[in-house]
Amino acid sequence: MSRTLKCGICGSEFVCGGVLSFEPCWCTNIAMGREQLRTLAAKTRDCVCPECLKMAAEKSGRE
Repeated sequence: MSRTLKCGICGSEFVCGGVLSFEPCWCTNIAMGREQLRTLAAKTRDCVCPECLKMAAEKSGRE
């Protein structure tokens, strides 16, 4: 089961696939450092869209 969410960073709508599902959500395939996860958690309380998560992960890899 999935749900449509609004990204807490950019405001775009996207599908979160991790709710009540036996399959992992797309976001589990994106590697990110702990510090960047903390930064994201400070910006929003829920999931973020694929584009914002990918940009955050790329930034995390450069730091």
